[in-house]
Amino acid sequence: MLNKKGGGIMQRNLDKDDIRDAFDLLTHIDGWEKTGSYDEKAIEALDRWHAKRERIHREAEALYTQIYAAYEAYVDSYEAQHHSMEPERIAADMMNHNMSDSHIGTIGRALDEIQIEGTDFAVMQQAVMTPTYEQRLWTILHDVNSLLLEEDQFFGYFYLQMAHRIRFDMTSAFGINLKQGGYVLYVNPFILLRQPPDVMKDGIKREILHIISAHLMRVKALSQGFHKTAVHMAMDMVVNDYLEHVDRDAVTVANVNERFGLLLKRFRTIEYYAKAIDKVMKEKPDLFVPIDNAETAVAMEFDPQTSHDIWDESDSIDTDTMDQITERYINEASKGDMEGYVKSLIDTFQKTRRALPWYFYLKKLMGKVASGYKKTTMRRNRRQPERLELSGTLRQHKANVWVALDMSGSITDVEFTNALEQVLQIVHAYNHRITVVECDNEVRRTYTMESVKDVKPRLDVRGATAFAPVFSLANQNRVDLLVYFTDGKGEERLREAPKGYKVLWVLTGENPQLSLHNPYGLVRELGYVGVDETQDIDEFVRMSNRGGFSMANQEF
Repeated sequence: MLNKKGGGIMQRNLDKDDIRDAFDLLTHIDGWEKTGSYDEKAIEALDRWHAKRERIHREAEALYTQIYAAYEAYVDSYEAQHHSMEPERIAADMMNHNMSDSHIGTIGRALDEIQIEGTDFAVMQQAVMTPTYEQRLWTILHDVNSLLLEEDQFFGYFYLQMAHRIRFDMTSAFGINLKQGGYVLYVNPFILLRQPPDVMKDGIKREILHIISAHLMRVKALSQGFHKTAVHMAMDMVVNDYLEHVDRDAVTVANVNERFGLLLKRFRTIEYYAKAIDKVMKEKPDLFVPIDNAETAVAMEFDPQTSHDIWDESDSIDTDTMDQITERYINEASKGDMEGYVKSLIDTFQKTRRALPWYFYLKKLMGKVASGYKKTTMRRNRRQPERLELSGTLRQHKANVWVALDMSGSITDVEFTNALEQVLQIVHAYNHRITVVECDNEVRRTYTMESVKDVKPRLDVRGATAFAPVFSLANQNRVDLLVYFTDGKGEERLREAPKGYKVLWVLTGENPQLSLHNPYGLVRELGYVGVDETQDIDEFVRMSNRGGFSMANQEF
């Protein structure tokens, strides 16, 4: 049902944004005074910049007033047209036909539901946001993006690649998701148009930072350990650290600390913030009651708990494909100048994209070998039993995972123990058995393990390296997956190829390279530890060179 709430003339937000603008101007003037140079062109450019900001603000204020008036008029018209269909009135009329109270109540509730479901939201949005109003909105955002192009060209070019849509029901000014192979930027004009131009500008940056930080995909994994609301808020806290202009109710470290009585530090990982917020949600659930937008057909107020719900509407897509799409956008947007921190973010994304950690592939392989079935020649194929060359399947197969350790290699005891811990974390969800194989130029020892505590001290043997003995032994057993930790310096060809099992090589050392011409499996490096699925991408970035960009100078 349609109702009205709030609205009216937008009030000028005279706060830190205005103070900051004045400070910027004074800084420019102070710089000119110190250098003794007064550049007329620079002054004119600054004047044009401030004039553009003021024009954007006036146009946004005027458009907001008009679309809100159009919304009020539509609500009034809708209610007038459907007044005679009120469930209470129809139910009351039914009393005259001697219907029971229970029947009347049931029918009344049903009519109420029909009325709500029959409200065509798209029709309402189209009626309120006329083609003229919509064109004015995109013109305003075009001007906002021109501000971006003047100071952060990367974000400006990135914005130009995205499709743009209007969403009245979104509880934030901007939102993003992935549709039909491309990113879509959604806009709620009822929230957006009440923001100063600089906040609009940095709102666009916020959504793009979510994209290049892979937040749309990472939220799924992180939500398995923390409440999704906590994850969404944590991601905003990390991203907002990069922004200079944020709205007064934005999810920043300072605002979260004040609202929930916390003492969280800035520039920490998503996990750090998500853990803290998740804890508060469990201890004080009354502090996390969503903002009630139910009284209106549109979302009029920002709500941090639901502002990223639109992410769930993204097309179902695998991580690699999404990374390919993101990289395409990044490449197109990288034609202009960019801040040092943006370069670091992009560099981190590309490193992650091109060199996923070895255990990422272990997960993929485990999903294939531990699906509950095992091919076997001892049972005929059920679909084509006459074909003896086809393998049948066995149910409830226990995945037999072998972990080979090249004792002549460069991996340390600590590294190997940590690697085995990763293996255990990945395979624990499956019906599995893990066998450790210690080897050099021959197999020295094998033993099974169920936890890291079962790892035995390595034998004090350091022979040459030969891969063949491990594969020969594995071929004699029902192995599903062989994970081989080695420095890669062995023979060039195997005497026996692996029979019926997957192989993952994990290379160690400073310059890892596998000597085999045919690895018969995947080859990855142990040494890549820059970013993993439990580490925040932005935390890694903060440890790298920012090219002069200093977060210490930011003010929130």
